[in-house]
Amino acid sequence: MIEPTKRKSKPRSWRRLLTVLHRDLGYFFGGVTLLYMFSGILVNHNDTWNPDFEVSRVECRVDLPNEQSMVTKELVRKVVESMPAHGEYRGFDFASESRIKIYFDDGSLVSLLGSGTGLYETVRRRELILRINKLHLHPVGWWRWFSDIFVGAMFFLVVSGLIMLKGRRGFSGRGKWFFIAGCIGPVLALILGA
Repeated sequence: MIEPTKRKSKPRSWRRLLTVLHRDLGYFFGGVTLLYMFSGILVNHNDTWNPDFEVSRVECRVDLPNEQSMVTKELVRKVVESMPAHGEYRGFDFASESRIKIYFDDGSLVSLLGSGTGLYETVRRRELILRINKLHLHPVGWWRWFSDIFVGAMFFLVVSGLIMLKGRRGFSGRGKWFFIAGCIGPVLALILGA
């Protein structure tokens, strides 16, 4: 009986191992990458909006006298009862001689005494976005260690991506030009102090 010839297994190259590790780490850290990407976009634009809190302002009618000494608890309660919608009333004080601030559990109303109007400002937390941003900006406990491991994995992904391919499609070919082009933005930001 003739025995079948055994095929010799090719030794795996280090580039093949890099490809496998690059792919698998990319899959494993994909969720964290998306989380940091989403949070980064929100935080980058926090000068135009508050990603953690939703602030709404509504102008209200406020019938109070223009003298601080004439404002009583009963008058303030009447103002609160006349408002169409509000949180639970907590109290009031005077921000200045001519300005009153009425506190609610969800915000506050500020009015210039005797003006007849006031601004009711409410603040509501955006829970999910607040938690995502907290993970990104203030890592604590085990998440700090996981984030550090993630940074190490990102470093590995960059280096392995640079050396994985060889020839004209690799780093020594067109790869170096893409790498240099990608570095221009951060270098300019550092120089110009953006």
